[in-house]
Amino acid sequence: MPDPTAFTDRANWAGSCYELAVRLAPGADAAAAVRAVWAHPDLTGCYLDNVAAPGDQRRLAPADLHLPGAAHVFGWAGTPAGRMVCATHVVGGGHRGAADRVDVCLPVGALERLVPSLRHPIDGYGQNRSWREPVDVWLATVADALARAVPFTVACTGEDVSAADLVLDADGTPPADRGVSVLVPSRRGRGAVRFPPTRWFTPW
Repeated sequence: MPDPTAFTDRANWAGSCYELAVRLAPGADAAAAVRAVWAHPDLTGCYLDNVAAPGDQRRLAPADLHLPGAAHVFGWAGTPAGRMVCATHVVGGGHRGAADRVDVCLPVGALERLVPSLRHPIDGYGQNRSWREPVDVWLATVADALARAVPFTVACTGEDVSAADLVLDADGTPPADRGVSVLVPSRRGRGAVRFPPTRWFTPW
């Protein structure tokens, strides 16, 4: 079978991404957020190029990641679905160089090799819940690690959710009807609290 961890196999990076998209608080240190993500025990890297083979470029430790160079970082993730390539991307640029958003991306090209039963669109089929739910729970641990390092306002997980403009209710809670996992800051100190989807498929 094709190897979902193969760094230079372009098919592994193809297609959309199943993402954790984190909107940072104004003024938050985006570089510290990226370092916290890559310090997660299930993520290994860190490389700044996903075209060159790992042996042909410098490997960085999480502590070495600084912006702007670390706006895009590549490596591997040990997800509940299996080990696969992954990436982080810093998007935007707020006050004092902080980012608007940090995305943790699991390329669907690699995910399809781990989950042969995956169906598209990902949020359109209830059968995808069997792999989505454990991956969402795992991504919540990544969000929690980030939230303990820097403040954030809201995060969500799902296919290409970084393109969505998620709006919380007036009391800071997620919408009552949601097809993705939503994470908000813990009210008991730093950390993230996950609200799972209320539905695992899109009613057509």
